[in-house]
Amino acid sequence: MNRQQNVLDKSMSLHDIKNMMQLTFAEQHADFIANNLEALIENTYRDAPVRQNRYSLTRNDDRDLTPGIDHQEKHWEEAIFRKWKNDDDGLDPRVPFRKILCYQVMLRDTNKNRGWGELDLLGATAENVPVAIELKIKPSEYLLKAIVEILAYGVSIRKAWNEDGCLLRWQWADEFDKDDDLIDLPLAVMAPTTYWKVVFSDSPYRIRFQTSQHALQSIKILLEKMHRVHYPLTFVGVREKHPPEKSGLPVILNAFVKDIPNPTSSW
Repeated sequence: MNRQQNVLDKSMSLHDIKNMMQLTFAEQHADFIANNLEALIENTYRDAPVRQNRYSLTRNDDRDLTPGIDHQEKHWEEAIFRKWKNDDDGLDPRVPFRKILCYQVMLRDTNKNRGWGELDLLGATAENVPVAIELKIKPSEYLLKAIVEILAYGVSIRKAWNEDGCLLRWQWADEFDKDDDLIDLPLAVMAPTTYWKVVFSDSPYRIRFQTSQHALQSIKILLEKMHRVHYPLTFVGVREKHPPEKSGLPVILNAFVKDIPNPTSSW
């Protein structure tokens, strides 16, 4: 394990910083990002790519998947899309999206936009405001990295909405009859209950990939600052039942908001 803290700099973009997150130093990294949030967002906005080709805003085909293997992220993406592509059945009212439009939405324009890949899931609010969603299924995918990653993607979406011909904005207007200025751009980190059970564990005994309570409180401050600069982020848990479908997809029951737990009395 690397026990030397990665040094972050306020001249970096969030897109670069996301790959420098370390669970051991999550508290320090969250504090740094919160303290330099506006500058980091500005850097990210400057560096984010804008596609010249159309964005994938809808999906009509079902992906062929291999049954009989452990669920992978692609299985969850497909299952979430099928569950909420037409209605919001089973969605907690506090979950920001009310439908899922698409998954694996390409953000980069060319291969020169290194590292700018695909948004896991794209949703929409009841008012048809876009919602950027990062999906995590393994606790080894650190919570803070997920936050930074989806914030970077949110900044990219805002730039595509506003800059270089506003292609995303005009596509959205064609699909959903909405071309308002984006004020708040909702974000979500979405994961099965098994992920949150580990990440938010308050066990006094060390659990692998558990986020410390001190780090969670720093993350809470970061989320409050993100909300103030118009990138509100919600943690979303997904419940499934067993066995899975014959196709190998998880059978999804519902989705609910996961709040950061309060510090325990043993702190």
